[in-house]
Amino acid sequence: VALCVVAITAFWIGTQSWCKKNGLGYAIWSIIIGMIIGNSPLTSGDRLKNVKLTAKYGEYFIKCSLVLLAVEFSILGELGLPAIAVAWGASPITLVSSYLIGTRLFKMKTTPALLMATGATWCGASAISAIAVVVNAPNHETVVCIGIFAAGTVIFTFAQPYF
Repeated sequence: VALCVVAITAFWIGTQSWCKKNGLGYAIWSIIIGMIIGNSPLTSGDRLKNVKLTAKYGEYFIKCSLVLLAVEFSILGELGLPAIAVAWGASPITLVSSYLIGTRLFKMKTTPALLMATGATWCGASAISAIAVVVNAPNHETVVCIGIFAAGTVIFTFAQPYF
């Protein structure tokens, strides 16, 4: 119930005209409210043990969001067969080719190559964190791959307008 209250509050704040105008959507407010709650004296001890228990399964929620938010089915229906071919064909081709480039050309180990290929194929750090659990990737490899994608994102965010 408390999580629903936080979500509704964040959504309400994020839909206010000032927040919309300045790009402060509901996702940012969810993070801000979560940080405030997580670092407040209210969370000490066992008061939020159910939330902390749910946090262990964060990878599961990331996986679900990746699957559910990857492609809207209404778009696939509107655009027809070419959209389905691109949506369901391009991802496996990109994943396999990125993995082969990593292992064969760059001589990477299997696990980091798979993590980087997954991040390049889908949505970067969240895809890496979701697949790391599945392939039992060591924490240091996962952190390095996420760091590479985060650094690349920052660099390309500023460099992209010039290309």
